[in-house]
Amino acid sequence: MIVDPDFMDHWRTGMVADAIGDAMAPIYILRLWAHCQERKADRFAMPTRGLKAQCKFPGDAEVFEAALIEAGFVERQGAELIVCGWAEKNASLIAAWSNGNKGGRPKKEPKENPPETQEEPIANQVETQAKPIREEKRREEEKREIQGPPEVFARVEKPRATKKCPSSFELTPDLIAWAEESAQGVNPHAELEKMRDHTFSTARSDWAGTWRNWMRRAHESCRGAHGQGQQRIPAFARGAAIEAHNQAVYERILRSEGLEP
Repeated sequence: MIVDPDFMDHWRTGMVADAIGDAMAPIYILRLWAHCQERKADRFAMPTRGLKAQCKFPGDAEVFEAALIEAGFVERQGAELIVCGWAEKNASLIAAWSNGNKGGRPKKEPKENPPETQEEPIANQVETQAKPIREEKRREEEKREIQGPPEVFARVEKPRATKKCPSSFELTPDLIAWAEESAQGVNPHAELEKMRDHTFSTARSDWAGTWRNWMRRAHESCRGAHGQGQQRIPAFARGAAIEAHNQAVYERILRSEGLEP
């Protein structure tokens, strides 16, 4: 149902509201239009009291119908009530109903075959089709030249994500060089074994990146873990430090006895 944007504030709607003394006048009119859409018609054998009941107007039926007639919303022809302007506003809706009753939109008639078979084609087929075929072939050749042989662009499957470091992951020379520069004092091979024994909470596939993060945390743990400014000696280096200390004490004792270490 089509309603004008200014329906609520239109002067005709205001005339009805003033005549019946009821601000609900637009609602009463909309109920009448809804009845037209429901019945798919704008003419009804409807008495004055029937109009009042249909629109659910609580006041006097004669006053209500007179107000609608004066404002041009309805006309009365004996026992028949005509809703003015509704069919014009909803012409597209009525046309759709009409097509539906006829089985939908009319089907297009198929084109008739020519009465006689033509002896020669309208155009030279070779000449007509040669350009598109050559153009398509040229594009395929250019595409192959740009892309290269198929084996170069073979699809590389991503490694399956897991929660534990796979045994296939090994430290490359580049990773070891990175550890010597960015995580000094941390044994890269020992930390790799620790990482292999660890089960992560989420599955991952970038184990080189995971190992670097693991090394960074190990490096941070070595620095200042036992107080601010105090550097922690990593576990793999503590044994070597103790051994060096013991060797120095041993040599000092030998010298005190006049012996050469």
